Amino acid sequence: MHGGLVRTRLGDHQTAIQYLQRALRLSPLDPSIFIAQGGLAMASFFLGDYHEGLKFAADALRHHPNNPTCLRIAMACHARLGNLEAAKKAWQQLALISPSERVSDVPKRGWREREIALLQGAYRLAGMPE
Repeated sequence: MHGGLVRTRLGDHQTAIQYLQRALRLSPLDPSIFIAQGGLAMASFFLGDYHEGLKFAADALRHHPNNPTCLRIAMACHARLGNLEAAKKAWQQLALISPSERVSDVPKRGWREREIALLQGAYRLAGMPE
């Protein structure tokens, strides 16, 4: 699972998906499975597969409904799919948990330039403040 998360940070999203899917197969009842699901959501988002990203984000949020990372990626997927009402709703839920969230915080999370631009654009569509 951690290898998949690292691959996502390095921009190797296809390999990340392979690693994370293997983690799901090897340990489907792991209490921290939402982390792998969130990683799959992120990798899918960065590959432009917003439907798949949203599916994995929803799976993760069923386990941990207030997980900020999973809310962010669900919000981003909704925004890129044009589901702006759902994206704004996800932003409102995230803002309750983490009211200081800003678009300008994305570079601090260690993403590469391409991923930063994708996330920031989606967050703006969802109504997150700069």
